[in-house]
Amino acid sequence: MSAASRRRLWRAATGLDALRDEGRGNTATRHRHRIRYALVGGQVALALILLVASGLMVRSFQQMRALDPGFNPVSAVTFGVGLTDREYPTLDSALALHRRIIEQLSALPGVTAAAGTTCLPLSGGCSGNSVKVEGQDYPPDATLPVALIRAVTGGYLETIGTRLRAGAPSSVPTSTGASRWR
Repeated sequence: MSAASRRRLWRAATGLDALRDEGRGNTATRHRHRIRYALVGGQVALALILLVASGLMVRSFQQMRALDPGFNPVSAVTFGVGLTDREYPTLDSALALHRRIIEQLSALPGVTAAAGTTCLPLSGGCSGNSVKVEGQDYPPDATLPVALIRAVTGGYLETIGTRLRAGAPSSVPTSTGASRWR
């Protein structure tokens, strides 16, 4: 490698050529002006895209907050209860514990209502089963519709502040009939 090519390589690696080309009194080439304008234009376009996207996100969030979720979340307290099969081997024992928890919560001062559910509203992740219509044939690889299942205790709709539009409130299974709910 010749001395001149080593010098050019060293200048390119250290950026001395760029400093010399853009230094005081020197004018940039047309090519460099085009690149600079293209980069500035790209930055402005990206900034505008981000500005519009953030505005749309804020507007969507405001519209979402204005929607009626169908229940009253004000002053509501939620928690989960995890039961092991070893401590509560039967459904009757698990139902008895849930019943005791709701009774004790209802007796606390300041508590206006207490109820239980297997899946909170708007929480997702509820359990479900696939549904087939009687008399209709389905191909083996068909994706079947899923019915989400949400088990609730008595007084659940009143507790979350939801009005029942039609029908009658469902009854809660008793411990004697609990095995059929398994």
